[in-house]
Amino acid sequence: YLENFKYSNAFTEDLWHWLEKGRPPHNGKTVGEIMNCWTKQLGFPLVTVKRVGGKLELSQRKFKLRGGNPSDSLWLIPISIKCSNGSIIRYLMSDRNCQVDIPADVEWVKVNADSIGFYIVMYDSHSFDALLSGVKSSAGQSQPALSITDRLSLQSDVFNLAQAGELPTTQYLKLMLAYDNEEVYFIWSNIIGNSADLGSVLKFADDPSLDESYNKFR
Repeated sequence: YLENFKYSNAFTEDLWHWLEKGRPPHNGKTVGEIMNCWTKQLGFPLVTVKRVGGKLELSQRKFKLRGGNPSDSLWLIPISIKCSNGSIIRYLMSDRNCQVDIPADVEWVKVNADSIGFYIVMYDSHSFDALLSGVKSSAGQSQPALSITDRLSLQSDVFNLAQAGELPTTQYLKLMLAYDNEEVYFIWSNIIGNSADLGSVLKFADDPSLDESYNKFR
């Protein structure tokens, strides 16, 4: 690619074309088809996760921190799912809603394994509660079930969802309790920053008991 365009200009599509050389389409989708939905529309997706028996029900919509009008944006999302048994499931999500099979022995799942995808994840209450055990058991381990990146991105996603009004703030506080044995500095740095932002909001709440209760919680 660099050799071909070293004395000329290139378009975005030229890069996709050269990346596709010698590579078969992934799930029937070319590099260009996958990348165009990320480079030619604004924003990024929110993927919601609901476990129903041996399946995960996934749906996608545009993530909005401050609300706004509904959007018909649709992405081709490379989904990676880390399971409690150590396996990784990969799936290209091309529709607004889909289902993914999960092994029967899986206790919890972390969608967007190692946070390699550019999307936010929101779990149903059952999946969220199950994932808390993975957070608790991973702190201080040399080979944790959930990596440092997983633990960092999980609390960041939940805080952003609480800010957007997608989740109650109490769900973020519940998650914070799962980090009581965490040893990684920049995870704590992020948690402290988020909790300070939350405290600033509660300080000016109409009900002063909210600020008092939060200070006791901290």
